[in-house]
Amino acid sequence: MPPILRVDGALERLAEPPLTSDEVREIAESLLSATEIARLSAEGDVSTAWSHQNLGRTRAHLYGSQQGLTIAVRLLDAKVPSLESLGLPEALSALSQRERGLVILAGPTGSGKSTTMAALVDRINAQHARRIVTIEDPIEYRHESRRSIVTQRAIGRELRRMYDDVAQEPVPDDFMDLLQQIDRANETGKRS
Repeated sequence: MPPILRVDGALERLAEPPLTSDEVREIAESLLSATEIARLSAEGDVSTAWSHQNLGRTRAHLYGSQQGLTIAVRLLDAKVPSLESLGLPEALSALSQRERGLVILAGPTGSGKSTTMAALVDRINAQHARRIVTIEDPIEYRHESRRSIVTQRAIGRELRRMYDDVAQEPVPDDFMDLLQQIDRANETGKRS
């Protein structure tokens, strides 16, 4: 199959010959760290993101299929969009006013979880002096600390599993149990 682009929601095949499996593997190896290559081999898929001088932030998802290794690449907006520009409910904006708490954003691929989280973090970072810790897979938008201190952790890079970071902090047992259950569900889902 030739390379395919999604332009304004529609798939468009390029007038290029199909890539060989060796070519796809070469591209994958140029995009991934040694740890990510091992994760792809062990788990069958991996997501990564990087900054490119001319393109800005880019995200890729690599996964195996019956057709072989597949790479889906997405260019990210150069600037974090505002909550208002995303047309999100006011209740979400109100979360940025809370002094503490845990926010979990869930939804299918492409539903805007990372963009929503980035807009929420950006709002808090601009308006409040807080400590913000994000756990992402991968980190799509990078946040510079402004009024808040922003720490971004990537699953598979800075931490092995979702709840490793929180395990270092004194938190209620039910909170840790919730994160462990989420992590277990994630691992189980990848195996099926």
